[in-house]
Amino acid sequence: RFVMDSYLNMANCLYRKKNYREALNIYKKAIKMCNNCKENNFIFYQMANCYRYLKLNNEAKIAYKNIKGGPFWERISANAIEDINWEDKYKEFISLF
Repeated sequence: RFVMDSYLNMANCLYRKKNYREALNIYKKAIKMCNNCKENNFIFYQMANCYRYLKLNNEAKIAYKNIKGGPFWERISANAIEDINWEDKYKEFISLF
């Protein structure tokens, strides 16, 4: 548990510093140690956000789809996937702004 918490804290620090690639690598280590722990959804959510910042939308959608466990998390992930789909559909127009 201590090691998983350490990975999670390190990844969160990297995420706040906008070092998304490194944060993602550490979140992946944390999720391997987290078998249905209470942080599971948060870790997948942060991984998905890292993928989005890295412009890896397909990987982001997969990570968002791994979020389970109640209406709160499921709604957040569904909204994020809808947002990605909208951005993908209208990306040529978004780039004009």
